[in-house]
Amino acid sequence: MVHDSKYGTRDGKSFEESLSNVFRLFREAEQVNIISGSGDTDILCKMKNDKKDIYKINVDAKTTQKILSQINPRRIVYHIGKNGSKYCVIVSPRFARGAKLDIKDQKIVTIEAETLATYCLKECLISSDGMANYDLLDSLISANLGLDITKILMK
Repeated sequence: MVHDSKYGTRDGKSFEESLSNVFRLFREAEQVNIISGSGDTDILCKMKNDKKDIYKINVDAKTTQKILSQINPRRIVYHIGKNGSKYCVIVSPRFARGAKLDIKDQKIVTIEAETLATYCLKECLISSDGMANYDLLDSLISANLGLDITKILMK
């Protein structure tokens, strides 16, 4: 997934595919679908929390060999509403300061691909069932909407 975030296909499909597989590692993932295409999110996930409540999240895969310089929050907010999602997680190799400011006060977070991969690996290795825990990540995201959560997740 980390490699595809930088060096995947030009259309971003390889990154979307590998990122969807990462979200399938979360035991709370009920359904993970690549939607993609114009006018919608890249990946739509149905998640189930520990109370058995179902909610949706959008995941956008942003491929770049360098740094993602800007985000169109208006379009992403539209996608959140269209899908009835709780929020959107944007994953890219790196984010410029301007891109991080673009999401301020929105139901959007950014996270670097390598940090997400490391989190999932650690979670899978320490769990008894080989799956990652999304509840902790959901709590961090919900408490930090409008921010880049890369450094928070690295702690």
